[in-house]
Amino acid sequence: RQVAELQLESAVLLERVTDPGRREHGKLGSAEDLRGFLAEYDFSSSIPGTTGPTIDTSSTAPAEAARIIAEHLETT
Repeated sequence: RQVAELQLESAVLLERVTDPGRREHGKLGSAEDLRGFLAEYDFSSSIPGTTGPTIDTSSTAPAEAARIIAEHLETT
């Protein structure tokens, strides 16, 4: 299976989680809720049996991440 693994530094994630647009899309909207969610689930491990690009979205713009994913899918 093809999976794009998106990574993000915790500090950046905690900063972004309060963006008002997240609530409009039903996403977590507070640092407290996010900390609880991260404590409950392990997001540090890759999904076994999958391949695909790993993208650090702390330093990669959304359009560039989309390009990387599209390019990978075109070549597989």
